[in-house]
Amino acid sequence: DPRALQQVLLNVLTNASDALEGREAPRIRITVLAAGSMVSIQVQDNGIGIDEHRQKELFRPFYTTKEHGTGLGLAIVKRVAAAHGGTTSCLPRKDGARGTRFELTIPFLREGRPEAPRPPLPPDGETLHSRKILLVDDDELVLEAMANILQHLGQRVDLYSNGLEALAAFRDKRHPVVISDIGMTPINGFEVARRVKEIAPETTVILISGWSLEKDEVRRSGTVDHFLPKPFRLNDVREMLRNIPQRKG
Repeated sequence: DPRALQQVLLNVLTNASDALEGREAPRIRITVLAAGSMVSIQVQDNGIGIDEHRQKELFRPFYTTKEHGTGLGLAIVKRVAAAHGGTTSCLPRKDGARGTRFELTIPFLREGRPEAPRPPLPPDGETLHSRKILLVDDDELVLEAMANILQHLGQRVDLYSNGLEALAAFRDKRHPVVISDIGMTPINGFEVARRVKEIAPETTVILISGWSLEKDEVRRSGTVDHFLPKPFRLNDVREMLRNIPQRKG
């Protein structure tokens, strides 16, 4: 999937660029190496570096150290790499200097090669009430990552990257729970929430966003039941689902 791999590289480069903030001589070096049937793409920076503890956490969904980060960028990198039969790693620089080296290793893509199966998340060990959830986000990679989390928690998810299409599906299926990102076009999450409540006031509507200022707007809207600020962790999603009243569906 060329688009997915392009997004993976963009996520890694964005992460490296963020690490260079404040550096007098920022530098990112990209190296592509071929070995047998594999290609290794290395992105090395001279930024602040990453300690050993953070190296272990970086690829975990919703882990972030950024004020407005989603915590999904590198988790998506790992998932897409695995879906293509590849691996990801975060390592110290080979020359021992300050900075970080990300390495993405994937097989050569050959025409007609079947897509590798995507590995499931490990079992969580907790069973929540299963609901049919309508999930809306115009970033398709984030949408897929969030859907994977919800399915991991035992939920049944319908995915839409467009608010208008999501509303059309909602009119037909009447999902008990709607989860929508706020910053979307052609209609944003607040408009999705308003129209959902007009159709079925009993529906639980949850909005997610990385902008803390929108939390106050959520309170004033009168059409949103829960607000989930980014970055959030798996436990935050689990707790939110646990607190939703059980209804048929």
